[in-house]
Amino acid sequence: MSERLEWSDGFERTPAGDRESYPHGFRVSRTRAFENILEEVGKMNARNVQVKTAAPHTQAEPHRLYADRDPDDPGIVVYFERDGQQFAVPCDRWDNLRDNAQSIAKYLNAKRALERRRKSIIRIWVAIASAFSASSRPRRRCSMREFVPASQLTTSTVGRP
Repeated sequence: MSERLEWSDGFERTPAGDRESYPHGFRVSRTRAFENILEEVGKMNARNVQVKTAAPHTQAEPHRLYADRDPDDPGIVVYFERDGQQFAVPCDRWDNLRDNAQSIAKYLNAKRALERRRKSIIRIWVAIASAFSASSRPRRRCSMREFVPASQLTTSTVGRP
């Protein structure tokens, strides 16, 4: 017996007939896929994490599924808070919970990587801009605002000249 999954507003559902097995074969167990979600949101310093599915969950560990079978609805929605904002990450693209859970974990990992690299790229541009402005060769001073939107620059990422 499946429970009803409350889908997050603003996200479309994949029609049941369009769902298929993940073609590249995630090599994790269903339990490990759900643990991977928790590890990723933990690395993001997220709070109030909830993993919702149509399958019954254990009371002691709400992210763990009670039965070892997929419900009729393989969708998953992960809710969490971070930096004062609420987030929902849903996935029902694949025909089973394991693949949808692992897809969410991979998505969260990629989002964290983008955040880390964005900060690194800004630091690199600051170093380049500093090198050009300190050199007597360039006739025109290089401004970071030409490369990075000013809204993304802060004194903590750019520093003071």
